[in-house]
Amino acid sequence: AAASATANAQEGREGGSAAAASATADAGAARVGSHVYVDDSADPWPLGDIEAYLIDLDGTIYSPTGPIEGAAEFYAAVLRHKPHVFLSNTGAKGADGVRAKLSRNGIILGPGSQERHIWTATQAQCRFLADTLPPAARVFVIAGGNRGDAFWRARLQALVPQLFSSWYIRTTLDDGTARGWAAAAAAGRPVYVVLFSDGSISAMTDPRTGEAGFADWSYDVIKKTSFLLSHGAHLIATAEDAFNPSTDNMPLPGPGMFCAMFRALLHPSGGDRIHVCGKGGGQGNQYMVEHALGMLRQQGWGGDRSRVLIVGDRFDTDVRAGSLAGVRTCLVESGCHQHALQPHFADAPAEFVAASVASLIPPHRRHDPSERPRTVAFDLCQPRVAIMARPGSISPVGTPPVTRQASDSTGGATEGASAAGLRAWRLGAGNMVYWHTGEGPADHGSAVPPILAPRSF
Repeated sequence: AAASATANAQEGREGGSAAAASATADAGAARVGSHVYVDDSADPWPLGDIEAYLIDLDGTIYSPTGPIEGAAEFYAAVLRHKPHVFLSNTGAKGADGVRAKLSRNGIILGPGSQERHIWTATQAQCRFLADTLPPAARVFVIAGGNRGDAFWRARLQALVPQLFSSWYIRTTLDDGTARGWAAAAAAGRPVYVVLFSDGSISAMTDPRTGEAGFADWSYDVIKKTSFLLSHGAHLIATAEDAFNPSTDNMPLPGPGMFCAMFRALLHPSGGDRIHVCGKGGGQGNQYMVEHALGMLRQQGWGGDRSRVLIVGDRFDTDVRAGSLAGVRTCLVESGCHQHALQPHFADAPAEFVAASVASLIPPHRRHDPSERPRTVAFDLCQPRVAIMARPGSISPVGTPPVTRQASDSTGGATEGASAAGLRAWRLGAGNMVYWHTGEGPADHGSAVPPILAPRSF
């Protein structure tokens, strides 16, 4: 049904592309090469028909270094006036933890509002477990978060107390127990490996033995997990974010890296035993996005999916989740992905692209309407800002040409640079995860992480 809705929505948008082409001049659009950019002074405002928002958090509202510039203003000017849900792929905390992190980053939610406005992949995963696991299941949990703060345990106890008490849950396994569970899985008994993590794991106390669980990814934990999965156990994971941003421009391993490792173990016949509950995952559409849409309905949204916009910084999770659910999609370039990567995610087309959520504030709601983001041409050496098209008549967003001026950029970066500056530039220029966005030699030679450059712009 979601695929059908997406196809119907796309057909409607393509049908209006001719009208959009004739209307761009009246809307204040500027044509740069083969791409059409609509200036944010266009009337009507391109997002004027959006009634509700699904908003990613990491890379969209905040980053490892603090709040993303303009996020608090976007919340005050837009989200507070419309139905909205913060939709996070975190595997280490629930709504309360997210609310606390939002508060530390300048967005204060009212008492109890997290139940109306926040939904995490951890909560979605707990709901999936409650709906799926049979009584007396063996459950090996690999979890992140603060030691002793087993949010998932409290959540499951609240959802299905009797069923939860029947499960045999462990957070650490010795070699003999792991082999015994593998034999049980091979005999058709219910055995599950559950990954509650954003990438790193911590020593959660084992509820059966009182021992500290596995404190880090090691050969031992991977080996014992492989025993179970290779003999028929199911893997239930929070999300497939391959990496997480960091403060020093180095990508940190995300849960998707470990999912990919175990997926390779199960290839070619065990792919149906991997269940991912976050945005972009196989179970994410039902347990993440559909649940969030239900939360929007409770806030007054009328049910028209063409008037819902999902905003996030990743094609493979945020944009893909929106495409699967038949809602409209916006990629912000303030986090992990840039629009230049669109060809690598053909199944996750971004309808809108913006530098950050600050570009999504309507002009009449900005503190200073004269200071609007500049519209610029696509160039891998330039920051990009809001790229909007008239709603209901969206032309495909073009792919920027991949051109590099190696002699100019390297010369400008290395000339007169210190050893530390040269090292910083090399790391930034060679990192395909965080594409460098400096406009000139001074930027290329600086030690500012490339991921921060669009924000300073």
